[in-house]
Amino acid sequence: MGYSMFFNRNTVLQDIDNNIKKILDKTGIFYRFWSRIKSDSSIDAKFDKKKDNESYQMQDLIGCRIVCYFDEDTKICEKLIKNHYKERTKDRSIDEVDSETFKPIRRNYVFEMPQSTIELFDEKIWNNHFDKTFECQFRTVLSEGWHEVEHDLRYKHNNTWESAPILSRELNGILATLQTSEWTLIKICDDLAYKCYKEKDWDGLIRNKVRIRLEGSGLSQAITSCLDANVEIAKKILNYNKEDLILFLSKACIPLNYDNIVYSINLLEIQDASLEKLTPKLILELYGKYY
Repeated sequence: MGYSMFFNRNTVLQDIDNNIKKILDKTGIFYRFWSRIKSDSSIDAKFDKKKDNESYQMQDLIGCRIVCYFDEDTKICEKLIKNHYKERTKDRSIDEVDSETFKPIRRNYVFEMPQSTIELFDEKIWNNHFDKTFECQFRTVLSEGWHEVEHDLRYKHNNTWESAPILSRELNGILATLQTSEWTLIKICDDLAYKCYKEKDWDGLIRNKVRIRLEGSGLSQAITSCLDANVEIAKKILNYNKEDLILFLSKACIPLNYDNIVYSINLLEIQDASLEKLTPKLILELYGKYY
């Protein structure tokens, strides 16, 4: 059946892409984003597998993937998306970490489509076992390549791999190495941030601590002088919880420059009076609005 007759593929994907990117871009998080709509042949193949289940409703007609540079950001992105879309909690596929074995960890969520997206489809499509939902996966950039290979070579041909458990375990071992590299990457950035702190390189401290896309070349002279005079402020920035900052930025929608990052962290955690005097009125008002 030609399901594509019920929607314009490019229009639907653009709607999903624009809405999700708008959420993430406000925070400066380093990420890549992909989305797709199942082809008619893929839809037919999935319906064929589920032909004995009359109540089946396809939930991943639309699928998207948020791929973060840093492992710490995947859980933050999950919170951001859940703040904007209603989740079907019973349909999520979240694997628990098992300390005794190593295997790929799925972080797949099912969200309800917003009304603006639903209206891009012909109403007749909802009579064909399609649910008004979309799937969103969260991964890291280092694991993304492994998952792509695994999906096409093992997941789609699992009958071949079932008779080769040792080779399958070795394939998982590659992912284990990549995960170790992800932890090392964060540690390297943290160590560099600490080095910058010790050397009073405040621009480097901010850049390597928060690990987001920043505008401009660095801090203003006023903030630099403030940190030079009170290194305890810089030390508190070094130990600050990044997640709280990102969630504030997602609400405040302010320019992501070095100064605004320091102002925000100060309001959220440090509360130094000298920095607060320098803070623009807009940021003070936004902080008062949300906290």
